[in-house]
Amino acid sequence: MPFVVPVALYATLARSPQADQTALLAGVTELIAPGAIPGPLAVFGENAFVVVAGREGKYRLPLIAASRFERGKVVAIGHDGFLGREALANFDNTQFLLNSVRWVNASPGAAVAVVEKPQVADVLEKAGMKVVRLTTTQLQGQLESPDFDAVVMDATALDGKAGERMGQALTIFVRSGGGIVMDSLGWGWLQTHPNQTLSGTHGGNKLFARLGIAWADGFFDKTSAKGWKTDTGSLEYLHARTALAALQRHAEGTTPLAAEDLAQVGQTLTSAVGALPSDEPRFLPQIAALTKRFAANVPFPIGLDQPVARLSAVLEQSAMRRAPADRQPAHISSGNFPGGVPFDAPRLESVSVAVDTGVPGWHGTGLYAAPGVPITVSLPPELAGKGLSVRIGCHDDTLWHLEKWERFPEVTVSRRLVQPTLKLASAFGGSVYIEVPEGVSKGSVVVQVSGAVAAPRFVRGTTSLADWRSRLRMAPGPWAELEGKSVILSVPSSVVRGLDDPEALMTYWDEVADLAAELYQIPKNRPRPERYVVDKQISAGYMHSGYPIMTYTDEIARRFVELSVLRGKSGEPNWGFYHELGHNHQRAWWTWEGCGEVTNNLFSLYACEKLNGDRQGHPGMSPKATHDRLQAYLAAGAPYEKWKDDPFLALTLFVQLRDAFGWEPFKKVFVEYEKATKDALPRTDEQKRDQFLVRFSRAVNKNLGPFFTAWGVPTSEAARNQVARLPRWMPKDWPKK
Repeated sequence: MPFVVPVALYATLARSPQADQTALLAGVTELIAPGAIPGPLAVFGENAFVVVAGREGKYRLPLIAASRFERGKVVAIGHDGFLGREALANFDNTQFLLNSVRWVNASPGAAVAVVEKPQVADVLEKAGMKVVRLTTTQLQGQLESPDFDAVVMDATALDGKAGERMGQALTIFVRSGGGIVMDSLGWGWLQTHPNQTLSGTHGGNKLFARLGIAWADGFFDKTSAKGWKTDTGSLEYLHARTALAALQRHAEGTTPLAAEDLAQVGQTLTSAVGALPSDEPRFLPQIAALTKRFAANVPFPIGLDQPVARLSAVLEQSAMRRAPADRQPAHISSGNFPGGVPFDAPRLESVSVAVDTGVPGWHGTGLYAAPGVPITVSLPPELAGKGLSVRIGCHDDTLWHLEKWERFPEVTVSRRLVQPTLKLASAFGGSVYIEVPEGVSKGSVVVQVSGAVAAPRFVRGTTSLADWRSRLRMAPGPWAELEGKSVILSVPSSVVRGLDDPEALMTYWDEVADLAAELYQIPKNRPRPERYVVDKQISAGYMHSGYPIMTYTDEIARRFVELSVLRGKSGEPNWGFYHELGHNHQRAWWTWEGCGEVTNNLFSLYACEKLNGDRQGHPGMSPKATHDRLQAYLAAGAPYEKWKDDPFLALTLFVQLRDAFGWEPFKKVFVEYEKATKDALPRTDEQKRDQFLVRFSRAVNKNLGPFFTAWGVPTSEAARNQVARLPRWMPKDWPKK
């Protein structure tokens, strides 16, 4: 008898949510969360429903959801910014809060507990509600016999062992008729909880998954001018049960989905499966059965038109995360990326690695863990539980949100060294690192690693060129590390096999980092080296900044080690390297709206000039290109919105300052910001523009007010008055009207 998923269970919900949606959104058309980037929810319960949708690229996912559970009700919100003080100054946000509390509150007029959200308590009291203001600890103590019928709180209160106990008490509270309005942010929680997962340890998900809702990973775009519209149309495929039923019918060929609907169904289910606790008893088994039937060994790339294969990958990742080291086989795609290890490569035993705990970040070992082969790491007992971790793999970008996967979306593993010895394996393999958090006592410790193979590793000032040339560059690990004092490169071993002089190469890369420190006026002796990693596919863009800076393609991998190009007479091939390092040095104080892709390029220009003798650096900054762009901009009336939307146009303003005054005023201004007290630093965009105008004008002893005005960049009259007594200045070649 052929296997059949009982889709009838998921085809319809237990009740129509329309009346509840109407009650929650009465008088609400647009919700705002100023300065926030909300994330999605997964909605999969029979009695759960989507209230408001957000947009992630082309597709939509739940932003706000609600559910009935036995006698109680809950509302889940995808960012605490919707209930922030600034947001609640907006009528629609206040109305939504009031609607939500009234909807979950079983008894009109009953008290509402508000946990560490004074702005919410203020709004509810102003509306005539009885409010009990509580701390998290006070809430825990009152849940056994509460004198309130509803709670407004953040999910962070449910983290840890104490939070787990509170979650159990809140489950009883809801079953008994209580209501909860809770906010959280999946991606934000992941950033503050390294080595943890939404499906495994997020306290809010442990509670709300029982109610058919979970917070998921991802970033939302706005759906309206100021925020998120509350249109409830076309939400059908945002509910994971409905999406699963549709995908089942599509896979069986009974009701094919249009390409757009198929992609939406896939996004909904992939997001949901990644967020649900692995022991969820009803929904996940149905997903597993579907993938087992229809997704056997689908090769990469995998696109949105293959949603069953994408779901299979999510389930695989969950299983790999839970599997012990000795039951972690090599993934079928690991040979494709990050690559296999030769069968006859020697497994090394008891390799001693010195780690400087005064330097936070990833510490290379020159070792590589083969896919599916456990390694054992030991450290001095006194350092166990102090925050150190073992990492396998440098390709830290996750790709779950992308429309096409060129490789498996998550290929690295990191585990805390809680005990003196840890056994760890990765289905994909990878370079072995010891991760050191900030705040560990400074010193040098020796870590023992067994079971890994050697990989090419060069350390500037330590590794001899003779040793490198004779044996190290030919080590069998498929990924190599080249370490300078301030920059570390992770590249395929294939591109270093013929590299004869890594000393000269890493001298160049250290110069790059030192020049960034020189321009932006920070110490050259960094807290930790910058890292560049080459991948097969990255999470966003052609390159992106961060730790590590990520890029991809074989061509870029080779360029990292081609010193003749890196020190060549054209800066264009290196612009991307400089651009991303510039991002890592940006300060919010002098980067106002529209300058996110601009002030980092000050370093692109600086490095191209200093290292390559190329003041232009990029074709988009050629004299003709900048002249024509400026002429067109001025002819259109110098619209500031256009200035903010065109990075090369905006960069031209700074280039004119460089051409007239050189780089020293920039350095003088940047060091002023670095030395300024916190209270003296700008916070708003207007303050940032004003301060830059005033500081730079004083640095060059010229009144730049007319220059900024001519560019259409707004500054306040007060700021312009501060520099009005200085000699007025405009570029000599400013276009004539």
